[in-house]
Amino acid sequence: FSRSLKRKSQKVTDMSTACGMIGMDGLRFIIPGMFLKSRLRLECPHFPLLGQKIWTYYVTSSNAARHLMLPYTGNNRNELTAMISGSILCMGMAAVHQQFSLSFEKAKRELLDELHASKNVVLYHAVLDVEPSANIMTNLFDDSAKKVVENIARQIDWGSKGKISRAILDNIHNVNYTSRSKEGLALGQGRTFATWFLLNNAKLVKENPDVEEKAMRHSRLSMQRVNDIKRHNVNKLNLGDYIG
Repeated sequence: FSRSLKRKSQKVTDMSTACGMIGMDGLRFIIPGMFLKSRLRLECPHFPLLGQKIWTYYVTSSNAARHLMLPYTGNNRNELTAMISGSILCMGMAAVHQQFSLSFEKAKRELLDELHASKNVVLYHAVLDVEPSANIMTNLFDDSAKKVVENIARQIDWGSKGKISRAILDNIHNVNYTSRSKEGLALGQGRTFATWFLLNNAKLVKENPDVEEKAMRHSRLSMQRVNDIKRHNVNKLNLGDYIG
């Protein structure tokens, strides 16, 4: 990693030194994702892969949006909005996943305690095998997760002329792509790319250029831009891209 940055490797033992080496610009790109990751439930007995999929979705969608924003950035590094808004959009899913799993476990434990106290052995063993429904989780993503994100977008003073807030709200409310801000458009296109990437990785869609082009066209994303994004391995959080 140090070699890719043309720097010598050295052992860093304190936070201030590490932050100084990364630099303010690098920290502004990295911190939103690190905050999100700290809130993800990466180990979950009910949905063991969900936390990692949310993380991959964040990295892929935000990096793709950041890449799409590069032609507009100039000296202002406006592509930072892609990383921040991308992490905020995924916080709703992270919150739902965390709360739903914890609530289910608490309710199940309380019911088992009651059944144990009443010596209802048959029902006790039946409840032991009960698992939460993925369909309920999906419905909560569509409803509650969006409400969480909208509250965050509306309650925080983002500065930067509200670019981050507008980009988030454009995507939460599914604003027509022709009416979005350039930040909201790039984020929506990044999310489209990330969705296809995850479906393709899970082999839920077949390798078909015509179908892929049609899916991307929904968000006004050309295959030329799609192929350009693919060349940049946007599904990985490469720190060398952010540390100058």
